[in-house]
Formats: sequence, C-alpha cells, structure tokens
Amino acid sequence: MFLEVYEYKYVPGIIDGETLSLAIRNPGRKFRSLVSKSYVERVRGRLIIAHEEAGCELEIDVNDAPPRISPTTLYHVDCGSSTIIPLQAHSSGVFIKLYKPEKGNHVTLVINGIHMHRYKGITPLKDAALKVKYLGAVRGAKVLEIGTGLGYTAISALKRGASLIYTIEANKLVLHLASHNPYSRLLSDGRVRILVGDASKVIRYIRSEAFSKVLHDPPRFQLAGQLYSGEFYSEIFRVLRPGGTLLHYTGEPLRGRGRGHGPIVKGVMDRLRRAGFHRVRYIEEVGAVIAWKP
Repeated sequence: MFLEVYEYKYVPGIIDGETLSLAIRNPGRKFRSLVSKSYVERVRGRLIIAHEEAGCELEIDVNDAPPRISPTTLYHVDCGSSTIIPLQAHSSGVFIKLYKPEKGNHVTLVINGIHMHRYKGITPLKDAALKVKYLGAVRGAKVLEIGTGLGYTAISALKRGASLIYTIEANKLVLHLASHNPYSRLLSDGRVRILVGDASKVIRYIRSEAFSKVLHDPPRFQLAGQLYSGEFYSEIFRVLRPGGTLLHYTGEPLRGRGRGHGPIVKGVMDRLRRAGFHRVRYIEEVGAVIAWKP
C-alpha cells in the first residue's frame, strides 16, 4: 500500500459571512471580520474588502457577491479572480464546509450536516486542549492522532511539547478546507506528519510500539464503524508502547437506551478490554473513553 503524505500549506484569505452580511446591510460603515485581519465596507453599490493577511484589497459589485450569504458560512477572498468563494466542497455524496457558530469567532467543520466539533459551552480549541490534557504528559512524546479534521488536537499536542505527531485523515477535501483556516496553520510545523487514507488500513503499516500516546477521534459510529471494531482496537494496542495511553472520543450516542452512557459507549469499552487495554473508563468532561496498555 502506498501511504500518501499531505503537505499542509496555509492559504490566507478567509472571511466570515456574518461580517459580509453586516456590511451589505449597513452602507457606509466599516466592519472587521470575526475570523481574520480584514475589513469590509459597502460604498454605494460596491463592496470593498481589505484583507491584511492576504495582502490585497478587493472591490466588487454587491450584485456579484455570493447569493444568500449565510452568517455561519466562511468564505475565501480570491483577489486574483476578484471573487468571494464559499469554503465548502462536494465529493462522492459527501458535503463538507467550514462553519462559524452564531456565537463566537471559532471555526468548526461540518460533514453532511454533522458537526465535527463540540462548540456549545466550549470552543473547539479549548475542547482539543482538554482532550490532550487527559492524555497525560506529552512533552517529548510521539503521538498518533486518528482523525485530523482541522488539526486542533494535533496543534494542542504540539503546544504541550510533543516531539512528533502522526495524524491520519481519510478525506483530502477536509485537509484542503483546513488549509484556509487560520486556526489550523500550525499543521505546517515540521513535527506534524499528515497521512491520507482509511485509518483502519493505514495503521497496519505502522510499526509496533511506535507511539506512547494515541488520540482516536473518529466520525460517528454510523459513518465509520470499522474505526470502532475490535480488530482496529487491537491495531491501536499494537502500535502503543507499554504504559501508553489511548483517549477515544465517543460522545454519548443513544445514551437514553439502556444504562450508563449508552450501548455504543459500552460496546467500545468492552472491545477495548478484549483488545488488552486496562483501566478503561469514561470521562464525562470530554465525552471520551480513556485506556492504558499495561
């Protein structure tokens, strides 16, 4: 199997729909973007966007702006073509977009209408930092992340001193959108290696006991059941060093059915134990299962 390595490169030019909408509705007033160093102003029938990060100023007719600008959609200011492009993508029945919640200035990811980050009562960046905190000491550690997304968890591990991070992402379009996200720019750090592919296959090519920490953040069970299988957990166990830690984000799907945290979480914990993990428990604060390799 050929392992594809993705080279991340940040592309400046992001702007939020909320700021664009405000400028269009309020001629003569200048508004600063909530997600970038940029300003928007409507002067008569023209929309003027000064984007400091992109190093350009764009002036377009208001009628040439994207129709039905959504305050929660994020856009790319393309000065070369004098256009404003929604940061979203379609591929093989999958619709992916960058999303800004109505309250806050953080950027999240939505796939087929499903939010990939927790953002109610906590920002995605703080949530990522909390997950890494529960992994324990990562300074100098080699970390495997399964599910790159926008890279917030990998970046948090970097900030806490991880020496090397391998992160696996199944969908290259997710990484393309991440390249437009200013909060993802540290993915260009040389300590981060991004692999593209189905993690259930990619992990077979990783040598045994290569990592001391694994952070497993898969899509929902219904979308990627293979990443919740006993076989996959055995592979995670194999690549972990003795004494290593696994943090497996699950949320609490179907909690109302049965006891405890629901049948999916119970199944996850049972399969992890069968794979050889010890001290398996659920952490309410982050909605994740933590386990250790003896």
